[in-house]
Amino acid sequence: MLPIELIVQGIGEVVFPALCKLQDDRARFQSLYLRLIRLAAFVVFPIFLGVAAISDDFVGVIWGHQWIRAGGLLAILCLTGCLQSMCFPCGWVYLAMGRSAAMARWGLLGNSILLSSIVVGISTGNIEGLAWSYFVGNLLVFAPCQYYAMRIIGLGVMSVVREALPSFLIACVMFACVYAL
Repeated sequence: MLPIELIVQGIGEVVFPALCKLQDDRARFQSLYLRLIRLAAFVVFPIFLGVAAISDDFVGVIWGHQWIRAGGLLAILCLTGCLQSMCFPCGWVYLAMGRSAAMARWGLLGNSILLSSIVVGISTGNIEGLAWSYFVGNLLVFAPCQYYAMRIIGLGVMSVVREALPSFLIACVMFACVYAL
């Protein structure tokens, strides 16, 4: 999704060279990577959950009231974006550690799962079904995506979850408050 690429990739352009320099210092690599996850979560989660909370109004203002029914679709895609923003940096681990072949193998498997979720979603016959199916596909990809990348640098999936969770919980509270208005 383009917003993820713009936000998270922007962070990566600054941090990726440092990750490459730290490939022989596992402790410092882990520390920098986890700070990167914390920063990405801090920036991305409030944006996506904030837009999800006001999705109907957002669509009405940006594209006009004739598109307001697309607000629910935008909200689903915002949730999907939260998941994708945490998987996107995994690619930096593979590349910084010189494991592009492993990244290609995982990419083939992960994208096969996502493609399958799209096919299932299309079979529902409606766009919301497609969006929910794509969300579920991303949910299914999240843990293995994290697991294989984190295994390279000696971290567990829970390390990433622990770093992202505070920002996610705060963003959820913000979502609830804004949505209630």
